[in-house]
Amino acid sequence: MDKRKEDISEKVLHYRSADRFVRVDGKWFFQAREGDHGPYNSREEAGRAAALFIASSEMKEAEEKKGVGKQHDPEEPPKAPNWELMVEPGSRQS
Repeated sequence: MDKRKEDISEKVLHYRSADRFVRVDGKWFFQAREGDHGPYNSREEAGRAAALFIASSEMKEAEEKKGVGKQHDPEEPPKAPNWELMVEPGSRQS
């Protein structure tokens, strides 16, 4: 029986190594989307560096979602400060 091309679905398998640590010339590296990081003297040291890298990336992503560290758009006029928030409690004169 002949099947049309549209009826045939191919499964595409994406291979991704679970081990992102490699040893090259006696030094250890870890692999990330942004590239390889290292060299480190031991796999444990590379593991700690990878954990810090992941935590830093997650923190940076969370800050970007909140707008922390957002660069000011030169086309947009700066916002006036809220002076009410800058006055110490009890120091306000009536």
